[in-house]
Amino acid sequence: MKALDLLGLASATYYRGKAPKAPQPAAVPHKDRVQPQTLLPEEWAEIVRLLTLEENSKLSVGKVFYKHLDQGINIASMRSWYRVAEKEKLSGDRRRQATHPPKKIPQLMAWNPNRVWSWDISKMKGERPRQYFDLYLIVDIYSRFIVGWRVEHTEVSAVAADMLTRAVTDQGQAPEYLHSDNGASMKSKIMAAALEEHGIASSFSRPKVSNDNPFSEALFKTFKYETDYPRGFPTLEDARDYVAAFVTRYNNSHQHEGIAGHTPANVHYGRVEEINTIRQAALDASYAANPKRFARRPLTPQLDAYVAINDPQQRTQQNINLSQTG
Repeated sequence: MKALDLLGLASATYYRGKAPKAPQPAAVPHKDRVQPQTLLPEEWAEIVRLLTLEENSKLSVGKVFYKHLDQGINIASMRSWYRVAEKEKLSGDRRRQATHPPKKIPQLMAWNPNRVWSWDISKMKGERPRQYFDLYLIVDIYSRFIVGWRVEHTEVSAVAADMLTRAVTDQGQAPEYLHSDNGASMKSKIMAAALEEHGIASSFSRPKVSNDNPFSEALFKTFKYETDYPRGFPTLEDARDYVAAFVTRYNNSHQHEGIAGHTPANVHYGRVEEINTIRQAALDASYAANPKRFARRPLTPQLDAYVAINDPQQRTQQNINLSQTG
């Protein structure tokens, strides 16, 4: 005991260390432990049997559970029934479900103006509560040039067809394709007749896929996000006057980044090479004056070889976003 005192140990610690250790059973992994709440194999099989009975084939798991509980059969809780059904792939709606074939992905390519036009209708807010005007716009996807527009009190198929006819007349030719979403005016018989009359093929976006009509969507954003865009228009005439000024300004003055900084009119009417010559001369002069400022000779940005909606050459890439807001 004196030695324990010198070591600062209690006698209980000394004798506990000398006592033989009781044998410890090998640890059982948690996944191998028997849980008293676990369903027995025969209980599991009985639930599967009841769920797959012909008389229960049209009933939900919960209804099968209550049906047999009313008959005095209680194998497990309803939650356990659902776990068994999920594991055995017997859960879910057992009724026949409507199936719809996948919508065709619109794929259009334009190498020059007046090959593919895109159009849509958007609301312009009036000054009075619940007062709106409908803005119709047709844009050439290659040049981003607005070829037709209308502003009306309401959406009318005949108005859309007339706008298309006027655009074809103004351009002196019809496009090969007219692309739009699935609105009532877009798919109306009147518009279909106008397209057939001008020999234009129709193309439609898939439902709820905004990227299928990117050029019209982007144009409306450019229109409504102008810094001086009014909070509301007092009359239809005011709305028309504003749109007329916007179309002139956009077509002739808007330096669109999606078309290498050119205006839609310059691209649409083939003035790109002339402008590029002026641009390249300015870049060459800067390079000659101070070549050390440049890593290489600067070149004028060029137009893309083509413009596309859902470019078939890039369909393997994810998150394709063709919209340009300029």
